Amino acid sequence: MYTDLATAHKEQDLAKLRKLTEGLQNVWIGLIPDTEAWRWSLENQHYYGEGEAEFRMWDDGEPNGSGHHKVCAAMLENGKWADVECNSQLPFFCYNKNTSRFIFVNMSKAWEDAQSYCRKNYTDLVSVRNQSEIEELKKITVSSYTWIGLYRNSWKWSDGTAQSLNNWAPDKPSKIPTDACGAIFEGKWVNDGCGVHWYFVCYTALRERKVLKIKLKKTDPSVDMEDLKEKILEKVIPEFQIIFNYYGKKIVFLKESLYNRYWILKIRVTAKLT
Repeated sequence: MYTDLATAHKEQDLAKLRKLTEGLQNVWIGLIPDTEAWRWSLENQHYYGEGEAEFRMWDDGEPNGSGHHKVCAAMLENGKWADVECNSQLPFFCYNKNTSRFIFVNMSKAWEDAQSYCRKNYTDLVSVRNQSEIEELKKITVSSYTWIGLYRNSWKWSDGTAQSLNNWAPDKPSKIPTDACGAIFEGKWVNDGCGVHWYFVCYTALRERKVLKIKLKKTDPSVDMEDLKEKILEKVIPEFQIIFNYYGKKIVFLKESLYNRYWILKIRVTAKLT
């Protein structure tokens, strides 16, 4: 019946949502965590060679924190990684750019506190770029779980499109990691636990049908209309599938396809034979 929960990609979308939800308490929209949007705390791109920022070494079954909007990564004793709630108290690895050394800090802190400590005393939490660095870190850890600099804290729309418009209420999204679904309240976005029963807004993808008629008059007896029909249609919209129907002395060329997620176009070309 509908396409998905509501999205807002531009201010006009947001204005419609605000009008629909005016006077209501929290109303669900399609904001969900982007579980693929992992990134390193150390954002200096010059530190990473080709493909190194995307290096991953997840343990079997990891990452598995899909019900959390913010998750952080820890290295296990075997060198592989697991996602852990960021407020867990763990020791951590720092990186010192002045000495190009990794430092194991045997103090238990939440991930953000560990990040602050590394940035204050060294450079940042460690970024792991390859297998050799994993082996180096394994030699200096004495913990079964140790924070590294990998985390995710991004949102997307439930139809798979990116969330680029920023409309969060002050102090939102909340730091409660299980508040993993988005809603609109007093025109601003908030997040809460997905099991709460609230009203919700859906959207329907728009579809439009257009018919283009082209009449061709055959003036040269040597022209083969059958040979020309595909070339004619390719000039109009070449990516559409072509269906041919014949009605007496009229040749009707139909092209119909899903142009994109929202639009359907139909092209009808009629050639009159004389």
